[in-house]
Amino acid sequence: MAARDHRCRETQIWLRAGKAGLGARVQGEHRLEVLGASALNYLAQYLQAQVGALYLAEPNGVFRRVAAYAAASASEDVRPGQGLLGEVAKSLRPMHVREVPDEHLAVNSALGRSRPRELLLAPADVDGVVYGVVELGFFRHLEPSKPSSSRPTRSSKGKPLSWNTSATSWRARKTC
Repeated sequence: MAARDHRCRETQIWLRAGKAGLGARVQGEHRLEVLGASALNYLAQYLQAQVGALYLAEPNGVFRRVAAYAAASASEDVRPGQGLLGEVAKSLRPMHVREVPDEHLAVNSALGRSRPRELLLAPADVDGVVYGVVELGFFRHLEPSKPSSSRPTRSSKGKPLSWNTSATSWRARKTC
């Protein structure tokens, strides 16, 4: 039992450090594209994702890609309910996808292209209104568990601070 408690404490420390780091990255006044790229880069590096994309909601309800991490450029807009990203936006629930199809969100480098083995998609919502969706791809298998919340992390003033840490919370639920 002591080993499990120790792992749980370590996981909670890791989660708090991740939230603090992300909060520091998104503080201040920035254009949405700059803010999105900064948040996505931090999440991808902290979670060791090999590829990622960030979509923000437009006033007309369409989600527009505003940032990419190691992904080819794309201009496709996504509507709620359209594809996996649209389903995450519509349901306000994170999604973990295993066995990713070959055509999906390839990782690009000077040496070639590869596809991730698993995807993690998570909505950013406040009071049931989704403002964005982050999609991360991993070459490794993620630890299996089910995220229980699609709520964003909040600052002490109740304002949205970061995307739901469901990507990080999966690790916590597995060990705690």
